[in-house]
Amino acid sequence: MNLQQKLAAELTVVWGDIKSRIDKKMLQIESIFGRAGFEHMFKDIDSRQRTQTCTKLFQYLVTQAIVEVCEENDIPLKSVDKTGHDWVYEGLHVEQKVKTMLTNYDSYSKYNVKKYGVVNTSWTGNKATVTNNKKADTHLLLVFAIDGSKVKSSMATLISLKRTGSKWVTGTGQSDSYSTLTINKHTDGSNIIYGDYHSTPKNFYGLLQESN
Repeated sequence: MNLQQKLAAELTVVWGDIKSRIDKKMLQIESIFGRAGFEHMFKDIDSRQRTQTCTKLFQYLVTQAIVEVCEENDIPLKSVDKTGHDWVYEGLHVEQKVKTMLTNYDSYSKYNVKKYGVVNTSWTGNKATVTNNKKADTHLLLVFAIDGSKVKSSMATLISLKRTGSKWVTGTGQSDSYSTLTINKHTDGSNIIYGDYHSTPKNFYGLLQESN
């Protein structure tokens, strides 16, 4: 068992605890801001920016929840502030990417809900980091569908960019700042933590699983 497989196995065991800890943190923020649900903090934001704004805040809740649960369960996954990776696990550098979905807005059904389930097609990252080849090979890819102040469903996986043949793709313009990552294959170099994959002719999408 390599380090990526070992880490995925450890996170699989505690995923329910991580999800519950995230729910607790959303409730705390809801209380602080006096909103009826974490999700509704973003209702007045332009629909094109709503999920992106949510993700910017939500990723910190996710990271802190993972830190706390790993410390409590003696999992040696340590958060670091480094360009190109967010975690170190027994010497393995891991980049984290979070995607959010807000279930009570039209865009959720329009872009994410398919006849075969709720899927996530891609993750985004910083263009400058990608073009400077700073990204770690191992990526922790996470996606959460948020209903009020609870995680309704989620998907989590660890992939090796090299072994899955996945690549960050950047735009050619001068003004764009984002890069996009899709999973090319999952038969090698990929370790599911929670949820599953849905295959398409070109890529593999993240298939979300309802919370237990």
